[in-house]
Amino acid sequence: MSKTAGVSLFVCLLAAQLLALDAAAGDTGAVEPYVPPKENSDYVRKLSPKLASTIAADPAYVEQWQDDKFGVFMHWDPSCQMTGAVSWSRMGRRPHHPSDGTVTRGIPAETYDNLYKTFNPVKFDANAYVEMIKGAGARYFVFTAKHHQGFCMFDSAVTDYDIMSTPFKRDICKELADACHRHKVKLFWYYSQPDWHEPRYAFPVDSPQFAEYRAKYLHPQLLELYTKYGRVDGIWWDGLGKHPDMWDTAGLLHKLRKIQPHLVSNHRCGPRHWRFGDFDGPEGHIGRFQINRPWETCTKIGGGWGYSGDSRPHNLTSAVGLLVRCAGNGGNLLLNTGPAPDGTINPRHVERYLQMGAWLKQYGQSIYATRGGPYMPGPWGCATRSRQGKTIYLHVLGVWNGVLALPDLPAKVVSSRVLTGGHAKVSQKDGKLTVVLGNDNKNSRPASVTHEFDTIVALELDKPAMEIPVIRSVGENHTIGAVASASSQGSDSTPASAVIAASATEFHEGTYIRSVWSPSRKDQAPWLKIEFKAAKPVSQVQIQEGRYGADSTVGKFTIALRVKGTWQTVYTGNGIGNTFGLVLEKPYLAEAMRIAFAGSRQKININMVNAY
Repeated sequence: MSKTAGVSLFVCLLAAQLLALDAAAGDTGAVEPYVPPKENSDYVRKLSPKLASTIAADPAYVEQWQDDKFGVFMHWDPSCQMTGAVSWSRMGRRPHHPSDGTVTRGIPAETYDNLYKTFNPVKFDANAYVEMIKGAGARYFVFTAKHHQGFCMFDSAVTDYDIMSTPFKRDICKELADACHRHKVKLFWYYSQPDWHEPRYAFPVDSPQFAEYRAKYLHPQLLELYTKYGRVDGIWWDGLGKHPDMWDTAGLLHKLRKIQPHLVSNHRCGPRHWRFGDFDGPEGHIGRFQINRPWETCTKIGGGWGYSGDSRPHNLTSAVGLLVRCAGNGGNLLLNTGPAPDGTINPRHVERYLQMGAWLKQYGQSIYATRGGPYMPGPWGCATRSRQGKTIYLHVLGVWNGVLALPDLPAKVVSSRVLTGGHAKVSQKDGKLTVVLGNDNKNSRPASVTHEFDTIVALELDKPAMEIPVIRSVGENHTIGAVASASSQGSDSTPASAVIAASATEFHEGTYIRSVWSPSRKDQAPWLKIEFKAAKPVSQVQIQEGRYGADSTVGKFTIALRVKGTWQTVYTGNGIGNTFGLVLEKPYLAEAMRIAFAGSRQKININMVNAY
């Protein structure tokens, strides 16, 4: 008899919603104290005192989660036996979702829903998973207990559509929870409130059938997940932007926090623009500089949201840069991989995670238990600061010659050290803080002193680092409102004007990206040119190419500035990538900037050019 008998997530919409919200509330994410959106506040005000008291986590637990900085995400269920994103590759009904009834591609629902009958990950080893997570330097783990398509990776009393009905017949969630407890890795369950497989979920929200889904399926499953597996530190909802009353979110959080009082919750338990939960969650991109409310970027180490074969991971520079820039902007990073049908993890993904762990073992003091700032990021890199100490860490991620000038701090630098090797001479004069790198033998700075992708300079202050106000590290972006032109435009490309913003109001996903420019495939000497409104002092340049983590397709390129009518080449390099930054040896009073490309291996895709 069935157990059910008689028992009867690169997201542009989020960025647009947050932009509208920020404009209305005046929330820059940095200076003003965070004020919840009106819809959020009105909803909480209407709750009973009992429910209102548990709608948010104790701030101390949120602080601990922020200190952890790095987590590993895993999307895994029987769909790994076929190529495609978990749930979204299912060609079937998606009740209560805008795409319902319009899906024409993917795996037929009948095939997809029966994949569990052949799911047998005989090489699954929970201990090996968690050892890898710990080796990556990650402090917490988010695992997909149930995704939108409804399959449960745990032994559920309210459905047979679970792991115990597979040939494997082992509770994967239990084994993972036990391994996390052994290795002292914090555990979050990912749980999708929607369920495209459960018939009662497909009924109207105000129907008795949907009420039964909520009361006899959704709530009992969540209680199972938070009572059967020992300590669980958080819940990662994925409610697809629905109203919190659809799930009785307030009631659920009250029940769950009575069981696990330390539980931290993400924002996907209500409409995303409500900014519900304990932290925001940009997906697929680095969040903006935001230190007035916690946040976490979730993205993939490579491939898709699920098993993607032998997919290539981000190169190490991009992977570490992603973590560093999230930390410098004030957030956490949750980095996903998808195990294979046999239960193993892509060896190339494992290698990259462990390389990140090796980097964190050396330099983790500049990431763990830090907060973003006080310097806001720029092409040069970003800064982190100890939450309880007097240290600021400058992460110089851009190309530079070992000399960096930033606005001065309202504090005295009493000492400095270069975590990545060599030493730094730091001076505070004329409103500037200047860092000059040197090796261990002399004050001159050979090129070898700068780290391959992140030179970390620790500044010890005479006051707590968190007392320093936010400081803008670069001036205005001269490409805003400038005129862009190009040697050619590809057949599937947007105009060159797409790589710059017409105005500062076009803020999007932490950058001024609008779209992608590509030259014609026949163009043997492509170039981009940006004419400033007037001559502007240029000392730093930022260029973004392609999707985050993808290898550069640009071969040799040069950057030239036009000064008093004459073009001067200021940089020549190979490969751009996703976060190329350049710190020039001196500022140039330039009327225009030109980027010329040569020897590119594949199609060039440029989606952002900034000059400061």
